[in-house]
Amino acid sequence: MSPFTDKVLIEKAKSGTKKILVFAPSFVADCLETKVEIEYEYGELFHENGGEELQMVDSLNDTPEWIDGLEQIITELSEK
Repeated sequence: MSPFTDKVLIEKAKSGTKKILVFAPSFVADCLETKVEIEYEYGELFHENGGEELQMVDSLNDTPEWIDGLEQIITELSEK
């Protein structure tokens, strides 16, 4: 899939974007590989090209709202 995240971050930094917020909507739980890649590797890339701050939004993980929503989905599916 494109555009690739690293290319977009470089373009944004070079065009003057100083701060960027990144989230991975396809993940419901944080994993070390994703956090390292996005927060550290992409953060470094963003800084090297003129950006100042790259922040990653935490995934849903075990938040009460996510657990409640998941329970509701499972309950509704099991009743069908």
